Amino acid sequence: MNFAAYLDPETSAWVVESLAHVLWQGTLIAALTAVATLAFRSRSVQARYSIHCTAMLLIAACLPLNMWLLAPTDQSERTNVTRDALTDSIEPKAAPTNIDETLVTGNKTLIPIKATQLGSEAAKEATEPLAHTADSTLTWEWASPWIVGAYLAGICGMVIRLLLGLYGCQRLRTTAQPIEETRLHKVLAGLGERLRLKVVPVVAYSARVTTPLVVGVVKPAILFPAAILSDLTTEQVESLLLHELAHIRRYDH
Repeated sequence: MNFAAYLDPETSAWVVESLAHVLWQGTLIAALTAVATLAFRSRSVQARYSIHCTAMLLIAACLPLNMWLLAPTDQSERTNVTRDALTDSIEPKAAPTNIDETLVTGNKTLIPIKATQLGSEAAKEATEPLAHTADSTLTWEWASPWIVGAYLAGICGMVIRLLLGLYGCQRLRTTAQPIEETRLHKVLAGLGERLRLKVVPVVAYSARVTTPLVVGVVKPAILFPAAILSDLTTEQVESLLLHELAHIRRYDH
């Protein structure tokens, strides 16, 4: 099945052009973000975090903005009007009958050339660049559906990867064993208040993890390797929890 046959060439060319602009725009934003990060290296972590979040939002906005600015118009009609006008301007006109006669100069007889033949040759020479442009446009429109198809396939692959990751996290959470230690819950409640968390996460043991991590989006949970907390001091447990809670606070888990 020809997947590209289901994509309109004009629409595909519009999407490809918009994506091409995203490449240089994203590169420029990334370069400016790196410069801003160096300039604010002595500022707080929150300031640098805000810079990177702003940069990601700007890059995400590039594609819809480009598609809006480069939205297709009646360009094909304007091109046809321009081409017709150019063709009319070089179209051969009716030639006088006396020019069609054989021209004689001295003892030499010149080959009779009709004025319409001269006009036809001029029209052919003038329309050759237009034909070349049309061929280039045809090639670009032929390739653009395949480029858009590859882009959509990549999006589908990333969505499937995300869904599989969410499913794996959910399985980890359902197989984990909640921790009932009073000391841990007191430390967790105090850190959650310090970080102004709206939801205090669940803490559990999991035999399927080797390092502490956060799973879940709406209701996050912190998973620890089995029996790891028994070998740690209160300060060490607080450091681990603070690190994981910071991920939840920044929504980057």
